[in-house]
Amino acid sequence: MTAAASEPGLSPALIEAKPRPSTGVLRLYKPYYEDLLRYNFSSRDFIERRDAPEQCFRWLIELDCGCVTDAVTSGHQAAHVQMEELSPADCVFERFLESGKSGASKENLLLFSWGVSWKYSNWDNGYAWCAGHRDDLPVREITEWVERTQRPGHYSEYLGKELGPYASWVVKLSCGHYEYHAMSEVNWRPEQGYAEQADLVAKISRDLVSEDLDAKTKKALERMLVMRSTEPQSREECRYCVYMRRVVGCRPVGQLAKPKPHAKPEESPQPPSRRTLTRRLNAAEANITRLRDQLAQAEHAAARLREERDKASSAPDGTN
Repeated sequence: MTAAASEPGLSPALIEAKPRPSTGVLRLYKPYYEDLLRYNFSSRDFIERRDAPEQCFRWLIELDCGCVTDAVTSGHQAAHVQMEELSPADCVFERFLESGKSGASKENLLLFSWGVSWKYSNWDNGYAWCAGHRDDLPVREITEWVERTQRPGHYSEYLGKELGPYASWVVKLSCGHYEYHAMSEVNWRPEQGYAEQADLVAKISRDLVSEDLDAKTKKALERMLVMRSTEPQSREECRYCVYMRRVVGCRPVGQLAKPKPHAKPEESPQPPSRRTLTRRLNAAEANITRLRDQLAQAEHAAARLREERDKASSAPDGTN
């Protein structure tokens, strides 16, 4: 029986899944870690203790959509647990470390962190982003225009013209999720209410009764009628209701990187042998004797000079 098979409560898909090679996972994680250090220089010591590769743990996880993929967790020291005890189900999904074309989690490497949060965040512990399964996002009413940011004008390649400044909003939807890209005219405020787009509604309504519509075009027009009947839009699609998936299984894989070896303590130097100490002592004593002889000679010369000076000072004037 494998180690994975011995984990209780794991699905057959999670037991049979093969983790990516460790070198590939580490290669994807390192650029993220290096950016953390580069852009958070004042917090470098904290980041090295929390997010260094040797402080991270690898997992295979299964989501409630059925996808199985690789994941990495960080922050076990802040959570005061061993790194193998901090599973993705206990952490907040932070980002993809690889960008798959479909947006499905199984084509990405997922990063989970303990204790992270954002303003107006939709994320709870134990959820991850997994797109690519379906495109029919639910339409929700905007119940609150939360925060406004003015954006500069820009050139629209889609429309082929220059657009003026506009306002970007964080809004709260009727499902409870936040959406971060709602737009309005730069001077519009929620208390002004919505303006009906009568001409646009009439045009879409006429198009919908056409017998030449295929099912795909009809569905797109019906969604446009629901979404764009007012200015600004009073409804938004909610991606989170569909793409935010719950972690239902976690299989430990191992540390992301091996711990760095501890530096060996410097060994204390061996004390000199008795013979060496005796030789050094004899040399020191000989040096002391030599210095004493030099001092005695210097004192003798100084005494002679004093004697000659005294004789010169006591002789009668005019005599040598």
